[in-house]
Amino acid sequence: MCELPSYVSLLGLDPAAYRKQTQKDQQKQSLTVFTTQFSPDMKHLVCGDSLGIVTVWAVALLDTDMFSTENGQSVAKPPQLISFQAHTGSVYCLQFISSQSGWILVTGGSRDIRCWQWDSIISHIGATTVANISYLARLQNFPSESVPFVAETNAICLDPEIPSVIYSASGDGHIYKWDLATLHNSSTPTATFEGHLDSVHCIATSRHSRQLVSGSEDGNVRVWDIRGGGCTGVIDLASEGKSGFSSKRGYRLDSKSYVSCVTVEESGNWLICGGGGKVGLRMFHLSSLVESVNFNPTISPQTVLLYDHHVWCGGQGNTLQVFTNHGQVASNLSTSSSSVFGMCVGDLEGPGVIASRVVCVVGTSPWIDVFAAKSHKAFSIPVA
Repeated sequence: MCELPSYVSLLGLDPAAYRKQTQKDQQKQSLTVFTTQFSPDMKHLVCGDSLGIVTVWAVALLDTDMFSTENGQSVAKPPQLISFQAHTGSVYCLQFISSQSGWILVTGGSRDIRCWQWDSIISHIGATTVANISYLARLQNFPSESVPFVAETNAICLDPEIPSVIYSASGDGHIYKWDLATLHNSSTPTATFEGHLDSVHCIATSRHSRQLVSGSEDGNVRVWDIRGGGCTGVIDLASEGKSGFSSKRGYRLDSKSYVSCVTVEESGNWLICGGGGKVGLRMFHLSSLVESVNFNPTISPQTVLLYDHHVWCGGQGNTLQVFTNHGQVASNLSTSSSSVFGMCVGDLEGPGVIASRVVCVVGTSPWIDVFAAKSHKAFSIPVA
């Protein structure tokens, strides 16, 4: 145990309380927020962090008297903050799915996936910290002979046609399909997509083509047929000059190249992927896998978002880069985080706030940055 400063005894401070507050302050400074989403009704903003905590704000009640200035930046503190321990390890991703009993919040953590009744969560609003929220179901990837460990869930996406079906990207190199409608009978995956040679970091689905796209530490983007479960194409971004070919098997040639983010444009015609090494940030035609645009970002991408006919890219660096669909830089925006891991877009309204569509950005800081336009940051929300 560390020796306490002399002023603790001189000022008559409680040593136990001092240690507890010091630990809390240290955790706040080292906090990483991996994921954030608006609730389906846009009334709440949700995030998951490196301590395994899910935090919820009632952003629909945001008023002018909740804004202040701290260290030269605009800060907003929405009312009715609650938080609860969702996982024993980090919360890497979250999604909302609809069900007959209402919305379900699905969270992916270091060892499992958990499903929470959303109405039960928001019924605790005003309690600040809640320890007794129970999850509806727990989905766990069990170790196998080929992968002798329980892997983390890095991303979750929804099936474009079946509301109860989700897909999860796992650190064991697999993608799992889950049907939440059958959880009362079984908590095991209904299908497994195999082919990546390393951890799967990201996944996205196309509602028009019934395809799933995944990106991996192996430097490959794979395209999967959702109905049959087979891999229909591979974009090898780990080797020079080989991106855009379609095959049944990918291979890793450059250990420094990895794919950390993918998204599919709303029409289903284009996919955008980003990552480290030779990957960068690129756009491909989804049906032909032919490269259309190389954005040449100055950061190593870790998350990508399509919004307002622009490509928003965050990654390793405290700069958020916004590109036109043709690859030109529209703006470079400063972030509170030195590394950005997640973004979401939603409608922000409140009694004292001009209604607008915003982009929320999270990463290696205890702040959520809120951008009301691609030209400036509007304000930040403290997480801890």
